[in-house]
Amino acid sequence: MLGTLPLQQWLIQALQALQDQGWRAGIGFIGLYTLATVIGVPGSVLTLGAGALFGLLWVTIYVFIGAT
Repeated sequence: MLGTLPLQQWLIQALQALQDQGWRAGIGFIGLYTLATVIGVPGSVLTLGAGALFGLLWVTIYVFIGAT
């Protein structure tokens, strides 16, 4: 079932929605990353997208917290 859903497209749209959230974007990203990890979605799309969105330092912190 999950193989037929456009998860990658949904994750990219979620990252784009987070872009305008200011300081709440980091918290939202951590929640999104945690949810994606729990349902078994590879984190590479989120990690790369967030790298462009937040920068190297912040995305490293956010991915570490979300994956943990």
